Amino acid sequence: MAIPGLPEWKDIDAETSYTDRNLFIRHLNLAPELAVEVLNFDGSHRREKRGRIAVMANLFGGTFELETDRYRTRKSAKAVAKDTAAQVGENRPCPSCGPDCFQEL
Repeated sequence: MAIPGLPEWKDIDAETSYTDRNLFIRHLNLAPELAVEVLNFDGSHRREKRGRIAVMANLFGGTFELETDRYRTRKSAKAVAKDTAAQVGENRPCPSCGPDCFQEL
């Protein structure tokens, strides 16, 4: 797979596990600046109409975490990004978050 401006992704390797509708992907290194430490799709509580997605990644010299949860009709999400904006685009802090670039949704 190729994305402009990034090295071509070849020989991608990661640890995976899938038990009781709960998928984990760990240590997925796509490029030196793109590493997914943990990616989790948890469908193990689908009978209760509950699901969860979680991501922890190192992106462009910073960190990114995302967690979403759905229980019946209620949904929640939380995202945290630190030090990624300065590496991706312009060398200035996120205008809405400040120098720590912390955001909760």
